Amino acid sequence: MLLEVEKYSFINAKIRGMKSRLFDGARYKQLMETTQLDAFVKALIDTDYGDTLLGLGSGEAEITEVTRAFDRSLIATYKTILKFFTSKKENTFIAHLISRLEVENLKIILRGKFKGISPVLISDALIPTNGLSNIDYDRLINSKDVDEFVSDLGSTRYGISLRQVLPLFVKDRRTVLLERPMDETYYFSMFENLKNLTGNDEKIMKGYIGTIIDCFNIMGTLRYRLYYDVPSDAVKSMIIPIRYRLAKTELESLTRATEEDYRDIINSSYYGRHVGSYGDLPELEMGLNRIMAASARKVLSGSPFNIGTIIGYLALKELEVGNLKCIAEGKRHNLAEDEISASLVM
Repeated sequence: MLLEVEKYSFINAKIRGMKSRLFDGARYKQLMETTQLDAFVKALIDTDYGDTLLGLGSGEAEITEVTRAFDRSLIATYKTILKFFTSKKENTFIAHLISRLEVENLKIILRGKFKGISPVLISDALIPTNGLSNIDYDRLINSKDVDEFVSDLGSTRYGISLRQVLPLFVKDRRTVLLERPMDETYYFSMFENLKNLTGNDEKIMKGYIGTIIDCFNIMGTLRYRLYYDVPSDAVKSMIIPIRYRLAKTELESLTRATEEDYRDIINSSYYGRHVGSYGDLPELEMGLNRIMAASARKVLSGSPFNIGTIIGYLALKELEVGNLKCIAEGKRHNLAEDEISASLVM
């Protein structure tokens, strides 16, 4: 215990200060009440996002510039957290969590190559993960097609799983079939990395990561079945082979789910009892997002002398950035406050 106190006392003091600046419901309401995108940007100048937004509020702000500014602010936060740690195990674990942004960039490139979007436009859409990824994005962006994209990733941790599903993609021609293996590689590797943590850190993170994977499996499985009509056997092959509170029988039932019965399967599970009321799949996904947010708040509010403090804060910071992007899009399309509010994860 004394070692854990010594390890986390400095960083906990830093996190407490950063946590105090996270937005609450009242601040979100103020931002949603701004009349247009430029006013929204100006309202953020005196916050932690001010440095990256500086200059955007002086004229007609472009939505792409605003969202990229939010991404740059998030990346700066990640880098700040990594500098706090001197312990290699914890630093490596946090760096691995952050590599989710690498997966998101790979999906952006994959979709761009499939749709024939120009390399310049694909590059502009990437999250600026400078210094947080070893992937050669330029090479991938300039690959001639999806096959070459997969080939160029052959020597990375995604290579094996992508090659395994490539024949299915060639037959079916849906990028979601290639996106799932990248997600699986990330989440499975993240769960395996728990073993490198010590003391109470492993136990705390196992519960948090387990919840994230359960929710991801539920959302992914139902999307494939109900949105993309992927056959049950193919859906089974794309499940992340890790469960926390989701029973094996429940997950298997979801791989065969239809519009008529998926609610019964969900409602009988642990997550159905905690997700709240929902009318359709998007509302269910929003409920699961709130469960994940609650899990992040739980680990953040626990003992300050463990890694949960840092992971919980990072999760909530990322959530905040997502909410700000939703508000920015709402301002761009002149949506009413209640319409924007419905898309925020609180």
